[in-house]
Amino acid sequence: MDLHLSDGAAVGRANGPAVFSIGVKAGREEAPVQPLELAEIRERVALAAPYFAFSDMEMHGDGSIRAHFDAEHQTGFEQGPIAMAEMVRHLATLGACAAVAGQAMPKTYYLGTKGRLKVLRPATSKTARGTFDAFSEVLARDKRSLTAHSTVSNGDFLAYFHCEYQVIPETIFSRTFKHYRCEDVIEPVGNPYAEPIELEFDAPEGMSLTAHSRPLPSGRFSGHFHEYPSWPASIYAEAASRAAGRLLHHLAGEDVKYSPVRMDIDALRLISASDSLSFHVRCLSASRPLSHYVFSVSIQNGDTVASVIEMEAYV
Repeated sequence: MDLHLSDGAAVGRANGPAVFSIGVKAGREEAPVQPLELAEIRERVALAAPYFAFSDMEMHGDGSIRAHFDAEHQTGFEQGPIAMAEMVRHLATLGACAAVAGQAMPKTYYLGTKGRLKVLRPATSKTARGTFDAFSEVLARDKRSLTAHSTVSNGDFLAYFHCEYQVIPETIFSRTFKHYRCEDVIEPVGNPYAEPIELEFDAPEGMSLTAHSRPLPSGRFSGHFHEYPSWPASIYAEAASRAAGRLLHHLAGEDVKYSPVRMDIDALRLISASDSLSFHVRCLSASRPLSHYVFSVSIQNGDTVASVIEMEAYV
């Protein structure tokens, strides 16, 4: 689904294990596989195409699910076969799908509150963008919360995502966010996620920089809570990475490429797509000898903090 926290709910920090296996259980026979109907899954998690972009999905007998998707986002100055933000988008969605797979559930909104994405094995030069293979399984759940973890791979590339969600039934969500409701959403031409949102950058000041989004059409985040157009946290992450990259270029004195290895996301507010955001970047750590940098990005709508993202990268 996507990473957001509605009106002040709080969940503890996500600290998933560094390495794990989903879908493969040592010493067990291979679990039976059940294909899943994508239209039913999309309806249950309140998502639609093009935001929901899996080409197929199946459930294994151990409760894990597997899906495939093609990389769509531009990677910009990020090195690797897929942008960090795009992994957040698909893996957060897949974790919510794991919660509803094989169950006759009404439409429910899964708002991620905390996520940690780690690249466990970087890509080699032979790794293509192409199709990615993702697994997800539920770690814990109750009526109001969900915790899931996921992996995504492509060739040698492997990444892990741990995500915590707030679970909101449709009746409560529609009442809480009724002021976001928009029945006349103008659908975009083509896939809006193939292009980054436009940002305006202020001049860097020492170890910090601020970027600002421009006004967006209601359909810019098509498929994400369709009748309640709102910023996906994956787009928070995309803009945050670009803003951090701009500050990195200032610090390095040139437009270098960088390899993100970790991204932590605290999503604090669901923000309407009609609202503009500012991205306040600070460099927390910079080591030229180690080519290692850590950035913190506070994402704000006026004085309201919507999200805080920390990104670690190597040049």
